[in-house]
Amino acid sequence: MAQRFPPPPRSIVSLAKVCDLIGPMLMCLSAPPNRATFLTGRSLDIHGIATNNLMLTTDHPTYASVLQKSGYRTGGFGKFHQTPMQEPLPENFGYLGFDESIPTEDPKLGPWLD
Repeated sequence: MAQRFPPPPRSIVSLAKVCDLIGPMLMCLSAPPNRATFLTGRSLDIHGIATNNLMLTTDHPTYASVLQKSGYRTGGFGKFHQTPMQEPLPENFGYLGFDESIPTEDPKLGPWLD
């Protein structure tokens, strides 16, 4: 018997309908603000990640946490860019709403950051 899942949140359905309009919109040149915006659906003046080396705080709900609360299992894999580069990566990104996560980014630790 097929497993039944709750319908996707309206915000994701709405995003899918307008995603072709996202290309010409203003974007930041560094990855952390863009990824924080994608994770939260909020602009950088609201989530506060405007440069590298800032950490997205748990007071900003992410799409993953909303899906998780609706009964979905969530996973994030790849480069999150949501922790300061000089700090070790967290073992998982559960605080962003991911049940499973495999970060692949290279933490910038070492003597070259003097």
